[in-house]
Amino acid sequence: MESDDAIKNESLTSVLGEVASTAKELFKSELTLLEKQFLASVERLSRDAKQFTLFACLTLLSGFPILASAVIGLGILLDGRYWLSSLIVGVICLVMSAFMVSRTLKKIKHDELKINAEKAKIKKASDVVKNKMGEVTQAIQGGI
Repeated sequence: MESDDAIKNESLTSVLGEVASTAKELFKSELTLLEKQFLASVERLSRDAKQFTLFACLTLLSGFPILASAVIGLGILLDGRYWLSSLIVGVICLVMSAFMVSRTLKKIKHDELKINAEKAKIKKASDVVKNKMGEVTQAIQGGI
């Protein structure tokens, strides 16, 4: 009878070991998936920041001659009041650029929040895996 109990304990330990191994692989694959999602979020954030920098530089470089033409043309229409045309063009440019900067910063912040959420998911999943593996190891060592 004792040998039957020993065989049952040994096979139960073997089954629990297999379950623990399978669970460990499952959790590892989930962590890998979360890591890839996190890296994709970082890549999008980096791409958006690069686009922002590029477009800001292009706007700065191409804007000067266009603005000068607009000030001169509007100044002619306003009977030589170039100071007024300069003010009008400046306010229009300020409003447009403030809108674009605001929109881009919101997009960057949104992606940053996604990255923080991914970090939290990875940490939580890692903690769950550690706790479960500790429980399974203790159960196996306890000889259930």
